[in-house]
Amino acid sequence: MTSKTTLTISARYVWELVFDYDNSGNSGEITHSYDFVESGSYTSKTFNETVSSEARKLFESKSIQLESGVSYRPISASIKAGYETSNEVKSMLENTIKEQSEETVSWSNKETRNYAVGGYGRLILYQRNFYGPGMSVQDSALRATSVPLSADEMEEEVLIELQLEPKVFISNIKV
Repeated sequence: MTSKTTLTISARYVWELVFDYDNSGNSGEITHSYDFVESGSYTSKTFNETVSSEARKLFESKSIQLESGVSYRPISASIKAGYETSNEVKSMLENTIKEQSEETVSWSNKETRNYAVGGYGRLILYQRNFYGPGMSVQDSALRATSVPLSADEMEEEVLIELQLEPKVFISNIKV
């Protein structure tokens, strides 16, 4: 039987604008309320199809050694070292490889937060979002600033490292 192999697939983090509150024309402090939402969804079938497709491409280019005619499935997935990630993304990766459903699984949490914007100030709030094959998360990470983020700061590619093992199929069964 073939041993486990490692595969790396791409995902991305994007800072998305939540609000841009400009209080520069006012000397008084203003409180701004915002309904903060953490949410996510994943479809295991889409994720597994992407993993299978990427493994096939690497096998065909001879970049990885896989046994011909064998199907592989992910047994673990994690964001590659060097990338900061949230518990929501880690949990979603674990659940995506455990479940073999065609259904889309979604979750959401909402809470109201208040932000004070000082006189003659500006508050720009961004929320980090994760996008991967069959996965999306509105992360708990927020970034507050007084100047807009540059295009280079808005998006970051992250790598998901997967451990794959061959699927075992029962053979020689007579019905």
